[in-house]
Amino acid sequence: MKRDRTLLYVSIFTVAMLVVAFPAEGGPGSARMRSAAAVLATLAATHLVTGQSTTLLWLDLKDESLLRAVGFNGATDERRVYIPWLGAYAANRVPMRPDGAAVTPSPKVVAMLGQNGYLAPTGQLVIDIFALADPFMARIAALPYPRPGHAFRPEPPEWPRWRDPDHHFADPRLEALAGDLRLVHRSPDLWSAARWRAMARAFFAAPIDLGVFTVTDAGDRYRIFGLPAKIYRPFAADSYVIWIRQYDAARLKYAIAFPHGLDRDCKPLEVPPDRGETTGFVVKAGEAFDLTCAKSAIGRDGILVRIGAWLTDRRGPHVEYDQAVDAVRPPLFWVAGVPEWLVQGWNEVPDHALAVAFVLLAAAGALLWLSSRLPRPGSPGAL
Repeated sequence: MKRDRTLLYVSIFTVAMLVVAFPAEGGPGSARMRSAAAVLATLAATHLVTGQSTTLLWLDLKDESLLRAVGFNGATDERRVYIPWLGAYAANRVPMRPDGAAVTPSPKVVAMLGQNGYLAPTGQLVIDIFALADPFMARIAALPYPRPGHAFRPEPPEWPRWRDPDHHFADPRLEALAGDLRLVHRSPDLWSAARWRAMARAFFAAPIDLGVFTVTDAGDRYRIFGLPAKIYRPFAADSYVIWIRQYDAARLKYAIAFPHGLDRDCKPLEVPPDRGETTGFVVKAGEAFDLTCAKSAIGRDGILVRIGAWLTDRRGPHVEYDQAVDAVRPPLFWVAGVPEWLVQGWNEVPDHALAVAFVLLAAAGALLWLSSRLPRPGSPGAL
């Protein structure tokens, strides 16, 4: 791994030099080289100020590292999620074995499309709950503030069957969408007027809101409404645990405690340290929860909602939760966390940033030296 890191730094230096070694026309030119050196020096300064670098592969970071929390701020680096258990250098790498199951006539619904699609048998249709590969689910309105590429969309009943013309959805909006998508994606008549009209409708249509989870800003309060049985995706249950927490949105990260719970009336709920995953209130299947939260009590905090159900498996009895939903996220919430995050690299693993900054500064110095060796315009040997 050290050898690979050395090769990476050598590559950065080489690419930086090649950027100006072969100009589009004329010759390298000292002005061009000085400009490139200034850009490289600026990048080096950024590394030195923050102590952070994209060459950091997250393998050695703790789960609660603030550097791994970028996904909560509207951007994401998927390496921080997957490399610790799928990367080539991961200490506890998960085995990757082909799926030996027989090909099914119906689509296989998965969460991680890349891994499951790669391992699926040839000929198996694979679609995903995040709608990266399914045009029907992609047109269902997502719940608020999803992590990029991981939008939480409630699943309409039997939604993978939209491809079947003999299947009909009870919701007329879904039925119309399914008909249009069959024309767009499965019709053999590519140039029919009906297909092109369906393409236009599918392109311009607004996402279909199933109305199973809504957050309303009512001036001095928030109203949060949900139908757990229509939101929860893992399995059907007789009742659901509603886990709601008030938290500092600017400092959300993995593996932290959420001690400030909210009950079904949006009143403070004590969360014992040893019962953080099970403390909430219960809603029966078919029923809804409906909270009204005063903004004066929430302030600049956010409200995080999870819906789960009790399950007993090899891990014993526990609450199996679906994806978390940021029901309330204050505007510009991330600003308060910038000063802490900006220098967090120096508090954890600054060696990557220091190495890259050194390489960039070396490249900048080399360019300045080369620019000083070039003949000045009008001097003997100048072009």
